[in-house]
Amino acid sequence: MPFEWNKKIDDLFDVSTESADNQKQNSEQLQQIQNSLKPQYMESERTKEILREYQESRMRASKGMTNIIMGTSYGENLYALLIQAVEVIDSLVNDGGVFADTVKKNLQRVSDQAVQTALDSGYSYVTEPQKAELSAAKARLENLQRALIGACGDNRTRVENAIREHESKIKFLENAIASSDFSSDKKTEKNHVV
Repeated sequence: MPFEWNKKIDDLFDVSTESADNQKQNSEQLQQIQNSLKPQYMESERTKEILREYQESRMRASKGMTNIIMGTSYGENLYALLIQAVEVIDSLVNDGGVFADTVKKNLQRVSDQAVQTALDSGYSYVTEPQKAELSAAKARLENLQRALIGACGDNRTRVENAIREHESKIKFLENAIASSDFSSDKKTEKNHVV
């Protein structure tokens, strides 16, 4: 039975005065309307597969974003977080892993070049960070010594304690750098002898 478009919408849903036959007829008409409004592309198996893949990609992306947020709050390695971010973007782009593979290969190539350049220039991955920390500790020690001049009472005690801690840290770092330089000199001597 074709749907009558000129019939009032209220008549379709008003069940109080209708008989059981009219209710059944109206229910069938409503079902026909719903079926006619249902997109035909949803019936396609390929469309269902695409939708499923999209939903899985979104789930992987959401999980990856959560891992990145947790990793940043716990101080995870920045390189690992970058790789996770690339994988999240790859999940959203959904290009079969081409984006992630390309970025990972480029990062590996660039990092290999950076390591080689650093080694060629004499950069030490052990001592250089320690040297930077040592110079920062010395600068803080100078500031504390200037602050000690005007400090009194409890503040003076706190500043004196901080000075002692910085002096011990500076000694520790100087010893660590000296021992690292000594061991690296031994390695370079072995390399030259061989």
